[in-house]
Amino acid sequence: MRAFRILRLFGRLSNLRQIINALTAAIVPVCNAFLIMGLVTSIYSILGVSFFKGSGDVGEELFGTFFRALFTMFQVCTGDGWSDDVARPLFRTEGGEIDAGVAVFFVSFHVIVSWTLLQVVVAVMLDNFTAASDEEKERVRHQEAQAEGTVVAMHVLDPLLAALAHFNTSADLTSRIRTLFKVLDVDDSESLSFDEMHCGFQKLRVRPKIVLTCDDYDEITENQRLTHKGEVRAREFDHIMRRQLKLYVQRQMSNAMSLAPSDGSYSGTIIFVLKLLTIEMDEISQHTTSHKGPPGGPGRGVDEMDNRGGGNNCGGEGMGG
Repeated sequence: MRAFRILRLFGRLSNLRQIINALTAAIVPVCNAFLIMGLVTSIYSILGVSFFKGSGDVGEELFGTFFRALFTMFQVCTGDGWSDDVARPLFRTEGGEIDAGVAVFFVSFHVIVSWTLLQVVVAVMLDNFTAASDEEKERVRHQEAQAEGTVVAMHVLDPLLAALAHFNTSADLTSRIRTLFKVLDVDDSESLSFDEMHCGFQKLRVRPKIVLTCDDYDEITENQRLTHKGEVRAREFDHIMRRQLKLYVQRQMSNAMSLAPSDGSYSGTIIFVLKLLTIEMDEISQHTTSHKGPPGGPGRGVDEMDNRGGGNNCGGEGMGG
């Protein structure tokens, strides 16, 4: 057991930890790639038995049974003397003529498996190593920020907003928000209650999981000003998500400023200027919206405000935190 004590180094050395994390994350995709390679190799092995089993002593030795053929194709895959020891002895037929089909058989297998599928395995492992390296650097930066007393701003919807931020145009963002609204609207009522948002956000495939509390619900709906009888309609939901995206950008800029290197570079200054511009544009947008009224239109008055509590379980007996 003492021989395994060296494994403790993996947790202490960051470079070794990156490699282990990359290999761990790549287990499933690499196994899938190896499974495809095994299927292709098995298919070629069966074809090899059918084509070369009766081709003299060489064919019987290399392709006499399925498992012989499988090992032969594995040799071809590794590139260990496959052309001289396997392919060329099978080129000539009993009449002394060269069989071009043999060349097509082995070359196609070599191209598919050795040149393509093996490169896929390497690409998958390289991609996971890059991701593990980025995560390790981010973890180190967060630890340094915490040691310096810098607090990284986070919001309950940040995992969702990070995925939603990859839009191309405003129309694309509208489409994504509309799709999200339909996913959350399980009863097809064209409105979302707190229960639907609470349960729906938890079911989304994001990490970490989103657990919406009553306080979070009141915060994103501006103390339920953006609700109708306690529920959020499609138009208000679009307004909420766009507003949260703007706040998400501001938080990301703030975090980037706190994690920016203090080596005299201009990256921190550039991020600060972008943050000021974003805040200024947000204030202009809020000022314009306040003159136009809430997203529900001018008809939203005292009567509607009085009916906000209906259908919302985010009171003292709700599902909130």
